[in-house]
Formats: sequence, structure tokens, C-alpha cells
Amino acid sequence: LFKRVQLQNEKYYERFPQDKQVVSKVVAYLLKKGGVKTPAGNVLSAKSLQSLGIRFGGAQCLESIHFMFESPFEVTGDLSYKFLKDYDNVVSIDTNIIYALLHEAIYCSDGGPSGWAAESVRKEYEATTCPNFDAAWAVNNGKPVYFTGEMIFPWMFDEIAQLRPLQEAAEILAMKDPWPPLYDEEQLRRNKVKVAAAVYFEDMYVDLNLSMETAGKVQGMRTYVTNEYLHSGIRENGPKILEKLMNMTRNIETLR
Repeated sequence: LFKRVQLQNEKYYERFPQDKQVVSKVVAYLLKKGGVKTPAGNVLSAKSLQSLGIRFGGAQCLESIHFMFESPFEVTGDLSYKFLKDYDNVVSIDTNIIYALLHEAIYCSDGGPSGWAAESVRKEYEATTCPNFDAAWAVNNGKPVYFTGEMIFPWMFDEIAQLRPLQEAAEILAMKDPWPPLYDEEQLRRNKVKVAAAVYFEDMYVDLNLSMETAGKVQGMRTYVTNEYLHSGIRENGPKILEKLMNMTRNIETLR
């Protein structure tokens, strides 16, 4: 998914080119400080700042992050209390601990280990495709710092206060091998229930090809593929999308 996240970063800086300098200044400050404690007891480092990009996959997502960087510093040159508080407000996995622990494990059906897959892919992607995800490299070379997306990294269990007690559990789950089958694909192929799903063409969180491959394993599945929405389609226009899906299950919508 790093390619999709890269595209969202490009959209962000095209929409708000003035943020290139501001974000880089904040990152440089955090790299120099080695991290700053937030009001919630989290540690805001350069990497955790980049994780704000998790918001890039929904409606008005770019604007919400842009507003954070309108005035991130106090007159003293330190990061403002409001900026640190805003960061805490974006961090959602501190109240969704199971999500943090099992985010990668759900893809390990009949296999594994996950081995901190996002961390491994990030290092490879930085080295071979887009070094902008390396915050230090971007700052030192005068390039825009790219934000990451919906990914769980091992350092989160050190820098996010509510996850710290779970570091050992997270490591055990990341190294678990093998995992048992998590889904009964044979049953899905025998499915008799009418079902329809919305697939967002530009979804930053869910790979389009994997979505279509999964849908193809469920007998009778109909898909509504659209680029009108990002991942937040239900939040943006739930009644329209749900009506579309229900009509597909009732065969009111023409087969295409």
C-alpha cells in the first residue's frame, strides 16, 4: 500500500505546497530533540509525526492535517501545547488496542509470521522507490517529508503510552508461526446468502486488487466499484451507497 500512500502525499503537497517547509521544520525539531512528550504521555517523534498520514484516506483528510500545521510552534521555538494536543487527538490506536495488536495478524491465515511486515516493506520502499518516507533523508536533502498510512510499526508500542505494557505481546504475535486458517474459504465458495460490497477504487487502506480477489472467492458476491469516494464513503453518503448495495442484492440493479 505504500504506492497508494505515496500518491496521497503527492496530493497533499500539491494542495498545500506551503506545508513542505513547515512539516520539514517540525520534523527537524523532533529529530534534534529525539522526541517530545505529549499531554497524553505519548512520545511525538519524527516517525510518529509521519503516522498522521493515517488520516489521508478519508473525506477532508488532507485539510484536517493541514490545519494542524498552520501554527505548530510557540514564540519560544518549541512545539505548542495545541499542536501536541492535536497529535494526541489523532492517535486512535491507544483506545483500539486489539486493532494495534492484530492489524497484521489478520492477513496470516494458514501462514505467517507477519514479522512486522509494514516495517520491512517501508525500509525496502525507502531504499528502492521513495526515500521521502525516510524523514531524516528528506530533511537533509530539502525534500518533502512523506507521511505513512494505516500501518502498525514496532516503535508504536514504545511511543504510545497505552501500548507500552503490550510490547511483549505484540512481539509474540508478530513472530507467531504458523497461524491456523482464519477463514473458511470453502464455505465462502459455497455461500448461498445474497451479498454485495462497495470497493473504493482509490482506497488508501484496502488494496483494490486484494479486494477484488477476495470478492471473487465468495459465491454470489456483487461488487460496486467506485472512485467517487475514498474509504469514508459510508460516512460521506451512507444512504446512497447502502441503497445501491441493497438493490444489488435484490437484483434491482442490472448485472454488468
